[in-house]
Amino acid sequence: MDDLAAFLAARLDEEEANAHAALALWPSTHFTIDPGSLVLVEFHGRHDPARALREVAAKRAILELHAISVQKISQVPFDPYTGERVPDAYDVECNVCGWAADDPMSACPTLRHLAAVYCDHPDYRPEWAPQPPS
Repeated sequence: MDDLAAFLAARLDEEEANAHAALALWPSTHFTIDPGSLVLVEFHGRHDPARALREVAAKRAILELHAISVQKISQVPFDPYTGERVPDAYDVECNVCGWAADDPMSACPTLRHLAAVYCDHPDYRPEWAPQPPS
């Protein structure tokens, strides 16, 4: 995966597909839960497929809100003094939280935190990990 937003969108697609598959089985699936274990009952309720679909929708809305805008800064392709190629430069920013950088493959802290949930996925890249506050 080239960027964090595409990675997140793919994980949300997977979660949505899994929730729809579970929803098809949900009314006919019976779980045996010890009546004395309210913790298990509450856990089960929070992982109901309909709730999972609402969570996917909420995360997609956050992903859309925090869309990163990338603008290539126009530069001359060669340094007039040295004749060497000038690397492309970018202005990268999140219009919601005000985060900004110069790397078009980076992302705002909000998206980094959303992606951290999937840190055990094979496509997750360590450079996407949330950064400690400075």
